[in-house]
Amino acid sequence: MRLARKIAVFAVGATSALALSIGGAGTASAHDARVKGPYFCGTSGLRSCGHGGVTTGHTWVWACDDHADGHGYRVQYKLRNGRVGSVGDGNGNKPGCGNARVTTSSNPVVTLWSCDSKTGICQGPTRA
Repeated sequence: MRLARKIAVFAVGATSALALSIGGAGTASAHDARVKGPYFCGTSGLRSCGHGGVTTGHTWVWACDDHADGHGYRVQYKLRNGRVGSVGDGNGNKPGCGNARVTTSSNPVVTLWSCDSKTGICQGPTRA
């Protein structure tokens, strides 16, 4: 009888821990958004040009160029008040990405696009 009770208590505890870990991950990712694309870069012309996103309460935008193909990569963003801007990766696909704090928490980033800097083609919008 005691063994059955211990197993039941363990199962409830494990289920609760799993639910909390899933809920915690969902909450954290709700504050960050990531984007990739467009998909025509690299030597094959079929790869994502770069990746980036928004973090730190929708105030910090980052962009990473994934290929040394001369295209360049930027993340374009739109703020709650309608202002639009972009953050680019200025060093090609060398280590380090472009990043900047672009706003405050009272006027957060609400939309993102991933863009090829050479052609100006963007993929998105992605809700931040």
